[in-house]
Order: sequence, then structure tokens, then C-alpha cells
Amino acid sequence: MTRSYIKAKLLDLIFTSPVVAWFSLGIYGSSQMMGQSEGLLVNFSLAANIVLLCLIICVILLRPPSLRTAKGVLPKLAGAAGFLLPSFIVAVPKVDLSPSTEAISVGMALLGTLVSIAATIWLGRSFSILPQARALVTEGPYKLVRHPLYAGELLALIGIMFRYQQPWALCLTLLSIAIQWPRMNFEERVLEETFPSYKEYAGRTARLIPGVY
Repeated sequence: MTRSYIKAKLLDLIFTSPVVAWFSLGIYGSSQMMGQSEGLLVNFSLAANIVLLCLIICVILLRPPSLRTAKGVLPKLAGAAGFLLPSFIVAVPKVDLSPSTEAISVGMALLGTLVSIAATIWLGRSFSILPQARALVTEGPYKLVRHPLYAGELLALIGIMFRYQQPWALCLTLLSIAIQWPRMNFEERVLEETFPSYKEYAGRTARLIPGVY
């Protein structure tokens, strides 16, 4: 390892330490909720969330420095907002759900989390929150859509939304979805600038929903 590589990696660890701390708090919260819930599906969903957060922490700690980062303030704001906004839903009061709505909510959250786990595994050490380029991943879930991690996160968020008071939870969810569009645009731009083959990949691969968009 060169001195410049080590320096870049140390800076990356310093800047991402709040993110690691935040995800660690999420692991603790999910583990506490597992002890309070009696539903098997709910506990399975919480366990999947713990696995996802552990995976993200590992890839953040092990990933190499980025080859390129989107310049300017707006890409960084879009990345930070896309990361933070969904977590604010826990500030909205919870509501009681009917058994059928509860099953739909938990099922969507679980499916979204499983999609996110698969995407994170395939993305590996290329994972980033800000628009950055480390490697071009086009296999696995990324063969179906360009942003499977975002698709999984949004599906899980929509499922979780039902558990909280409306219309506040819906407004926050819609805002979280809206911020992902500029975030994806910035990310795609930096990938295209770094990897010449990205444009061809993007031309044949849907963005979020296979065969639709």
C-alpha cells in the first residue's frame, strides 16, 4: 500500500465514522425490538435488518478509497439526505394496524430488506452513500436494475410507512423517494465519467423496476 492510499483510507474512515455509529445504533435498536416482539415474521424482518446493517458496516470498513467522487455540494447533500431522511420516520407516532395490514407492512419491509442484502453482497466494497465510483458492478441484482439497493430500501420504507401516523409518514416517504432521483443522477454521472462501459450498461438496464423503469 502506498502512503497516499493509506492516507485516503484513513480520511474515508474518519468521514464515515458517524455513519458507522448510526448503523451500530440501528443494530442495537433492532436487537432490542426483537426481544419485545412476539411475531415470527416481525422478528425475522428485524433480524434481516441487523444482517443488512452489519454488512454495510463491514463493507464501509473494508472498502478501498474511491476512484472518483462527484464534485460540488449538491451531490453530497443529495447523498446525505437520501441516507438520513428515511430514518426520521421513527419520530412520527405509531398506529395500531389490522392483522392484514400488519402482514402487508412487515412483508414489504422484509422483502425490501432481503433485496438490499443481496444488492449489498454483490456491491461489496464498492458500497457508498455519497455519489462515488470504486468499481462497476453489473452482475447479480445489478443485472436486473441499476439501483437494486435503492429499490430495496424504498420498498422497505413503504412497508414501514404503514406503521406510522398519516399523512406525516406518507409525506416523509414521498420526500425520501423524491430525493433518490437526484441522488441516482449524480451517482450515474460519476460512474459514467469513471467507467466508459457504464453508458452501454445503463442503456440496456432498467433503473429501479425491471422492464418498467
